[in-house]
Formats: sequence, C-alpha cells, structure tokens
Amino acid sequence: MPNGRGRFVTMVTRSRVVATLVVVMLVTALGAGGAVAASSPAGRAAAAGAKPPQSAKQRAAAKKRAVARQRAAAKRELAARKKAKAKKAGIAPKATTQEIPVSFTVRNTNTSMIPCASDGKTYEVRGHLVGPADRLNGSTPQAVALYVHGLGYGEFFWNYKGVPGYDYATQQAVQFGQVSVVIDRLGYGTSGKPDGNQVCYGSEGDYLNQIVTQLRSGAYTASGEPARQTFSKVALVGHSAGGFMVEASALSYHNVDALIVAGFGNTGASITTYATFAQTTLDCYTAPLPNNYAYFGKTPADFKAGHFFNADPAVADAVTAIRAPDPCMDTGSAIQAIVVDALSNNSIKAPVLIVTGANDALFPPPAGDVEKLLFFGNADLTQVTLPGTGHAVTLGRTAPQFRSVVGGWLKHHGF
Repeated sequence: MPNGRGRFVTMVTRSRVVATLVVVMLVTALGAGGAVAASSPAGRAAAAGAKPPQSAKQRAAAKKRAVARQRAAAKRELAARKKAKAKKAGIAPKATTQEIPVSFTVRNTNTSMIPCASDGKTYEVRGHLVGPADRLNGSTPQAVALYVHGLGYGEFFWNYKGVPGYDYATQQAVQFGQVSVVIDRLGYGTSGKPDGNQVCYGSEGDYLNQIVTQLRSGAYTASGEPARQTFSKVALVGHSAGGFMVEASALSYHNVDALIVAGFGNTGASITTYATFAQTTLDCYTAPLPNNYAYFGKTPADFKAGHFFNADPAVADAVTAIRAPDPCMDTGSAIQAIVVDALSNNSIKAPVLIVTGANDALFPPPAGDVEKLLFFGNADLTQVTLPGTGHAVTLGRTAPQFRSVVGGWLKHHGF
C-alpha cells in the first residue's frame, strides 16, 4: 500500500492528466466551432478579412449614400471655385442687406464759395442708409458713400424698386459689401421743401457738408432713434446737377475722402441742355409752379429724350411718371457754380472719379474729358466713358456696368 508521499504524487499526476484532458477538449471544441464558422459564407468572409455579403436593400442604401457624398463634395468644390473667382475679381460675397430710414437736421445756410440765396431756416433731409446688415449693426466706424440726385429725381434714382434689377444701393451692398446713404434733397420727396428761390447750389453744398459732419459724428437719427453708427470715411457722389452740389461741398469745405461725379460736366453741356435750361429759366420767371419750382424738361417727352438711352421702356415710363419739379434757384445759380468750379476744382485733393455716358444727350462726350481738365494737379483722378449709356446711368440697361465701375473704384479706395 503506498505511503502518504506516494499517494500525494499519484493525486498530482492524476490532476495533471485531467487538466490536460480538459485543455485538449476545449481546444478541440473551439477548433470545431471555428471550422464550423469558417465553413459558412459569413465565416469564410470574416476569416478572409472581408465584410459579410449585403442584401440587395443594403447595397442600394450604400450606393445612395455614396452618391450623396459625391454630390456634396461636388457642391463644396463648386462653391470653393466661385469664392476663389469672386475673390480674384475683387467681389465680396453676397450679404444680407438692410435699409434703415435716416434723417438729418440741417440749416439752409450758404457758407460755400458759390454765391446765391438761401433762407437760413432749419429743415429735415430724409433718406435711407443701405448696406450689409452686419456692417450697419456693428460698433466699428465704417466707410460710407453719400449719393446726391440731380434735377427731376429723388432718392429713387439711387434705390429704384419699381422694376427689379435697378436698386443701385442694394446692389452695391450685395456685390461689394458697401454702405450707402441715399437722400431726397431739400425740395424733393419726403425732405423739407423751402421756397424754390431760397435754395441753391451753394446752400446745397453747405447742407451736404452738414450731413457729412453728422455721418462722422453720429448726430443724426436712424429709424427715428439716435444713430448708433458713425463713419470714419465719407465719399460724395453726385449725378447730373448733383455734380454742382458735391463739387461745391468738396471745394468749399474739404471734408470728404473721395468725390464722384456722374453724367455731368461743368463746361460739357449739349445744345439740348442749354435749350432746356433756357426754357426752365423762362418758366421760373413767367409761370413757376407753386413755391417757385419748375420742371427741367417741360414735358414728359422732353424728359425722356434727355435722360434715357438703351433703357427698358417700362423703366423709362415709370420713372418719367414720378419725375419731380426742381427749385428755380437750381437753374438760377448754375452760372455762378460753373465759374467757381472752373476756378477752384483744382483745389480738391481727395481722389476723384468722373463717369459719363457715351450716349448722354445732356452731357455727351467729351464732357468727361473736359471736366477732368478742371482737376489738374489732382494726384488720383480717373475718368471713364461708358459705351451704350445715356444720362440716367442707374436706370439704363448698362446700369450693371456703371455699378461695377463705381463700386470697384470705391472698393479700391477703402469703401
């Protein structure tokens, strides 16, 4: 009979054998399971490192997802290309625009260099501040262009909405990200209406300077409340007779950072312009409208002939229907303005852009080239004549070209 030590050895030996048998059985079982799994299609695919085969429904869903990813990638690539192209062309991305009613309290005084009568009374000049919403609602001082209309118009010359595609101020905000102020001058639209013999190119240059100062300081109202936005740079833009006003302001006060005149030339008027001037002067002396106003272009047909070339008839008809009579002293102070401009425009050192239409019936070529001569000595002077363009530069079919020229020039000068 084995002793205690022998029995212990025998028990250990048996335990090892049992353990070995258990291990062998487990390995065999696992191997058999693996063989069974590998013998199935899914198992063989897993063993080969591939995904299990999909059903027809799964394959269709996967294909749909792949197509969606491809389309999204194509859209991103197209957007990137458009953005790069716009950047290369100097065009800002489209922005959400905003139009805010504004009002400026001014005195109709004349401290300018152009001698003519004014009543010294206080009036409101009203209009709209138009630009990208993020720029109008920010606290950082911005650059702004103040747009001044000529005879027969109102602020609608710069933000006409009667026919889509002619809202100049909104288009400049969208295409160039620029901020504009468009106004009814005194005597027009919603602004104050002095006696037409008591407001003139000299006093208009004066109150434009007051508006420029208020834009810089924020001393105006926006949506009926004190303004929140101030402007560190201001450009003056005048169309037609508005050129008299912006030049009078620039040369008298030297308070602007850029000057643009469009459809205007002090010494480049046509025979049509002189004839219209004579008729309006006669009407002002012999048969003025109430409060001493008269139309520059006695009949609707006269107005159309002077202002429109290559224009949509719907636009020409609609604008002619809302044309406005003008203060009699606008024509009454033209001679003084021409003399002062001819003698003093060379004192304007701010950058200047002159834009005229090749088919302008009131200021035809070489009106722009002649006007350019008055700014001799100006170090930053540009003159452009637009082909196929009449007097109403924002309302003809070439309006996009005009917007591009002005917007690009302003952008180049920090606006």
